[in-house]
Amino acid sequence: MSQFLATRTARDSATLARVREIVEQLTARDRAGDILTAVHHIPAREAKFAPMPEWVRADLAAVYAEKGVGHLYSHQAAAAASRARGAQRSGGDANCIREDSLLQPARSERRP
Repeated sequence: MSQFLATRTARDSATLARVREIVEQLTARDRAGDILTAVHHIPAREAKFAPMPEWVRADLAAVYAEKGVGHLYSHQAAAAASRARGAQRSGGDANCIREDSLLQPARSERRP
């Protein structure tokens, strides 16, 4: 496994190409703007990283380390730190779910 939590495979690249193709087709067909109101492509940028927070459970950090993940993306570390301080999460995306998992007990320790 890569040192990164999210990696792109050749299959992912093909999927992204297909999504772009579909969006282009929809854009071409939707001359009146009834289906798409805006299309904006955000280009890839260099990833920013942060160390694994010291307060992350040692067993969880060890599991990530075994998989080659020794650090988080900076936005994940910031969101996890915010949650650790008790701040409310805004939005509900997959990153929030992953970041919340840093704060949760291991599955075997959870109560039913």
